Amino acid sequence: MTERQAVKMDYLRYKSRAHKKAGEDRVIKISHLRDNLGWAYQQVVESDQAFIIQRYKAQEVAIVPMWEWQFFKQLEAQIKAGRCPVAKEAGETCPCSLSE
Repeated sequence: MTERQAVKMDYLRYKSRAHKKAGEDRVIKISHLRDNLGWAYQQVVESDQAFIIQRYKAQEVAIVPMWEWQFFKQLEAQIKAGRCPVAKEAGETCPCSLSE
């Protein structure tokens, strides 16, 4: 597993736990999604929040708003270029391993 995949997995786990703690019904089983894809899509558009999809014996995936997906793509580009996406100021220390 690459570092990028690990970061995405951690984020999706965090989102899934955060939604469950908040009592929001943002997790949907893949079998239910097959019958209700249009409804799930509309919920993501209207609420601007991700839907976590539970798959059979497989890694969870998410339907996310376009702005969030674009954010991840920009983050990915920064990481691939070797720039730390966390440290904004030149003198700021980077908590990740990219600055080593």
